[in-house]
Amino acid sequence: MAQLRPEEMSVEAMEAGLLPMTLLGAGRRSWRIRLKRNRGAVVGASIVLFMVLFCFVGPHIYPSDQVATNIDQINSAPSAANPLGTDGNGFNILGRLMVGGQSALEVGLAAALLSTVIGVVWGTVAGLAGGVVDAVMMRIVDGLLAIPALFLLLFLASIWKPDTATLIVVISVVAWLIPARLLRGETLTLRVREYVEAVKCMGGTNRRIVFVHIIPNAIGTIIVNANFQVADSILLLAGLSFLGLGLPLPAVNWGSMLSDGLNYLYAGYWWQVYPAGLCIVITVLAFNMIGENLRGSLDSRTGT
Repeated sequence: MAQLRPEEMSVEAMEAGLLPMTLLGAGRRSWRIRLKRNRGAVVGASIVLFMVLFCFVGPHIYPSDQVATNIDQINSAPSAANPLGTDGNGFNILGRLMVGGQSALEVGLAAALLSTVIGVVWGTVAGLAGGVVDAVMMRIVDGLLAIPALFLLLFLASIWKPDTATLIVVISVVAWLIPARLLRGETLTLRVREYVEAVKCMGGTNRRIVFVHIIPNAIGTIIVNANFQVADSILLLAGLSFLGLGLPLPAVNWGSMLSDGLNYLYAGYWWQVYPAGLCIVITVLAFNMIGENLRGSLDSRTGT
């Protein structure tokens, strides 16, 4: 019997007696051990956890009114009462960062999930089908990639009234193209493997091949790209909000805080810009750290 490669290890092989349970368990434990030793991924995950707690738990610990304006506190410098100062409407900047981060993380995570699912299914189907179907599907992807992402985002955002669900869909329309190309390439590699050919010989359906054999064996690429998608989605939302096409008032996010604070930056009110910009940079950097470091921990073919 031919020796199975790590990426060919599946539950079906174990059930058929081709793969001992202990070997499968050892394979799963090995990447978990590498993940624990990967300090970059751990640091990135710790930062993401902190930002989630800061945005969703913080408002309960440090409540602030982000609806009613306070004229007496307009453009106040950082102080004991307002650690990061106030903005042009008298809103507490620290509390506004917490509330604004909620929409950034919600839209970023949801858009990344939706775009990853669409891209994975599209790319896998195209790669497995091949021929004319593959050519047509990927030409659609190439055509959309040729359109500048910012232009497409502005066009879509100007058509629909912006709300959380709409922004998730709009960002996903742009973001699914990259995972589609990645999974198409993975599928072209995996579809010629022996275990896929064996499934075809035994009469297995394309649906089973896609969802049981190809996608699970490309999970490393999917997870890595999903982390990058979250970072990109947060940046896209910040860009739309900065241009005034984000969530309408009284909703707030880090991008709109940057846009509003920019008007006061040259007057010396630095606290209205830098905290929001720092939150964006730290969060995006954390997700990029996770994605980059998970590349070696989850994909056994990298050999790291």
